[in-house]
Amino acid sequence: MNSIKNAFLSLLFFCCALASAAQNGQREKIIIDTDIGDDIDDAFAVALALRSPELQILGISTTFGDTETRAKLVDRMLGEAGREDIPVAVGIHTETKTNFGQRPYADGGQRFWGATFDPSGLYRFIAAMDWLDATRTTIEDVHRHSTRLQKHFLDLVRQLARQMLSPA
Repeated sequence: MNSIKNAFLSLLFFCCALASAAQNGQREKIIIDTDIGDDIDDAFAVALALRSPELQILGISTTFGDTETRAKLVDRMLGEAGREDIPVAVGIHTETKTNFGQRPYADGGQRFWGATFDPSGLYRFIAAMDWLDATRTTIEDVHRHSTRLQKHFLDLVRQLARQMLSPA
């Protein structure tokens, strides 16, 4: 009964967040932390989030028990949905005696990282390199621009220092 109550409260909170995002006309950025694989509720919640235009899923992490297999399960689900762009992180493994009934469906899910790896820097680097390629901007162009910005900043600091230190 407690799990049904928790699932209902989670669904209610989720619907309120969706309604709020829809009113603002912007996508709500979320990270999903799931113990997918024991019951169907988490799979439904992830599927709903994947199909919700109001949401931008920044990543999915796994929790409770065999978190590596859970991450494989999430990764396989994302692959089947064509959403390999969403990173999957493995939570900390915990000992449990529950039956992990969905374990066979995890086969084929391999695109996840360990609990201590933060892939966001890698994704930003790849996005930046893709942008440089698309705009035909070279590293030398970036260097020249940043050097100009630094010179301009230092000129402004010198000018401000002269104004502040000069007698009025």
